Amino acid sequence: MTYRDGMAKAVLVGGVIGGILFSLLPLSILPYILAGVITAYLMSRESPRSNMDYIIAGVLSGFIAGFVSWCLDTLIILTSVINDVGIASSTGDHFIELIYRESIMVVNDYKMNIPFYTIVGAISGFTGGLLYGRLRR
Repeated sequence: MTYRDGMAKAVLVGGVIGGILFSLLPLSILPYILAGVITAYLMSRESPRSNMDYIIAGVLSGFIAGFVSWCLDTLIILTSVINDVGIASSTGDHFIELIYRESIMVVNDYKMNIPFYTIVGAISGFTGGLLYGRLRR
């Protein structure tokens, strides 16, 4: 399996779609599994592949989906913090300082979540690639 076989494009497409869906449905790992399935499907349209190809592509797309969803979730949190600062600016300096401290804690917490998002995404993408490979037979 090489990148010229269409794997890179399929992995990126499946990963981005899975990441966006996870940000919309954060209580389910189904979007990460779906990232692996979408990637395997896109790869199989060009030529038949082995189960190992689907599994590897599923892991990679799940990893990308985890990173994309982490980025989107962080952006949503930062937007909320910026909105809170805008509201608090009309109430006084004390609230701005409090929100600033809380926003630093939130950003630090989200930096720590990168491994969680990507590992869960990779494991779920593995599952999606494996399922597609098994059902494709």
